[in-house]
Amino acid sequence: MQHLVRSANDTRAVRTGGKGYPTGMLIFADENIPLAAELFGSLGDMRLMNGREIDEHCNGIEKVDVLAIRSVTRITPALVERAKNLKVIGTATIGTDHIHTRSIRETERTGKRPITVISAPGSNAESVADYIWYALAYLTRDEAEPLRNKSIGIVGYGNCGSRAARRAAGFGMKVLRNDPPLEERDNSFVSDPLQEVLQADFVSLHVPLTREG
Repeated sequence: MQHLVRSANDTRAVRTGGKGYPTGMLIFADENIPLAAELFGSLGDMRLMNGREIDEHCNGIEKVDVLAIRSVTRITPALVERAKNLKVIGTATIGTDHIHTRSIRETERTGKRPITVISAPGSNAESVADYIWYALAYLTRDEAEPLRNKSIGIVGYGNCGSRAARRAAGFGMKVLRNDPPLEERDNSFVSDPLQEVLQADFVSLHVPLTREG
């Protein structure tokens, strides 16, 4: 089995594929995803690229099967339309704000082709919670009143928000939590009113950027 790892400007014909995959499977991967070539290169022919240059205009986009991206790559309706062979979008991020999921659903609805979107929820939750705590400690470093006498409002009690709340509670802070969708799914969770949460000494947001809902 041959394996090629190419740059974004390499326009040579695709020669081989990984074992069990069709010869000619083409993968565009953000060059800043650690071990991308080692982990996925055997699945087909991979082009490591600047993530910001993966768009509807890049060479070979109409033939690509898989996109392995980060948040710097914007999956637009134009890209979805042009990438007529695209089957999988894997994003090394928690959210999918940079992916126009509506156009993907429309592509599936009209029967053109299914496109699978894979994200990594919770993958950096511990790091996010640690960062929040370090930021709080830094912001209050010159204050006489300790953090245990202050309150924090958590909007969005998912992977990141719940971990941030546990750290704050462990240091004696009053924790207010707002997550109405979670309250609907979990009878044991009580969502505090948003306006009350926003009155806390600190507010930490852990919700996706959406324009509806």
